[in-house]
Amino acid sequence: MGQIMERVEGFDSRVVDCLAASYSHSEWELLDAMARWAETAELPDDEALASLIEEAGTMALNEMPLGADILGAHSNASNKRWRSMNGEFFTPGNVCDAIGEVSASHLLALHQESPDARLLVVEPAAGSGALLLGLIRAIMALPERDSLLRALDIVAADISQTNMMRLSVNLNLLQRRLGFELAITTLCGDAFEVLQPYQGQAALVIGNPPFIKLPAEGMLAANWSLPCLYRRPLEFAQSQGLLRESAGNPDTTHPVVKGSVKAAVAFVEMAVALLKPKGMIQMVVDDGILANAKERPFREVLLNGYCSLTNVIALPGETFAHSGTKVLCSILGLRGRAYPPSGSVLMAVTDTIGWDSRLRPTRDQLNQDVLPEWMDYLAGDVGSCSVKSAA
Repeated sequence: MGQIMERVEGFDSRVVDCLAASYSHSEWELLDAMARWAETAELPDDEALASLIEEAGTMALNEMPLGADILGAHSNASNKRWRSMNGEFFTPGNVCDAIGEVSASHLLALHQESPDARLLVVEPAAGSGALLLGLIRAIMALPERDSLLRALDIVAADISQTNMMRLSVNLNLLQRRLGFELAITTLCGDAFEVLQPYQGQAALVIGNPPFIKLPAEGMLAANWSLPCLYRRPLEFAQSQGLLRESAGNPDTTHPVVKGSVKAAVAFVEMAVALLKPKGMIQMVVDDGILANAKERPFREVLLNGYCSLTNVIALPGETFAHSGTKVLCSILGLRGRAYPPSGSVLMAVTDTIGWDSRLRPTRDQLNQDVLPEWMDYLAGDVGSCSVKSAA
């Protein structure tokens, strides 16, 4: 770290603090350094900080931490009121790493099965790219990393131009570190408009959708026939042939469109539509869509549709505490129609994230003992329903 401090001498000391924290691989230190900066002075605007970080990263390139999301931490410490209104919350790196490891294992299996095939990865609410960076970090730990990375076509979408700038900086630094360019397409715009051409093609969809409601008419205008957009979603799904077997009477009347729908529900259904038969979804969603009576039709469509529920990993209540919310969330996993329903779902409860509800650091990060069972299950080694509480 001493060499890095010398190379970035002359930079704002708070930038150096944030770089040092990211090099220590402690996310709590990074978030804390950025929060202290926000308390003592006005944070620089995104472009100014991006320029500083790109220059500092270039100066210390050989020692750069792979895929550090400093700009995501900056976003988390700034514009909290705006982000809260738009339901955007910084996805913790250890959550990204857990999803990344599971997703990398899935992509590797597909790559080994068909080495010459292209593998489409879609992130519909990319933000600064935290989940994509976690995926690439996980792939870099594999012996087959070079061939697998070169087989990927990555599509990252976000409606915010600022987020697209953050994502571009993170990806530029990452590709400099890798030494070659990845096949990445970044799309600034409404995900439901820009991702429509990719339906039925994705090997992997990952995401942390915003915690807001969206107008249903906009998604219909973008030609998405999602059951959640209608007042009788199960019947609509039945009439469109979206269910494995009859789970309700087809709606023979003109379907009535809702006024709005939870973004998480719409993003999950969009992810299902994007999925190819051997694809997989891993998304962070609020627990309300998994338990509330109002969202029961959504769950019925999922359970009876042409995808298989594989996992629900409950996250601690303090997961998004740095963003000022204690919303309860889980990692929801689904697989495409090529995987027949096994009759089992991996359920796990994690109770540590790296900090407590008062933002004090804890010794344990996200429970790592969940990962082996999660990966074994997706590999087909778990034959019965498993309910696990990780302590």
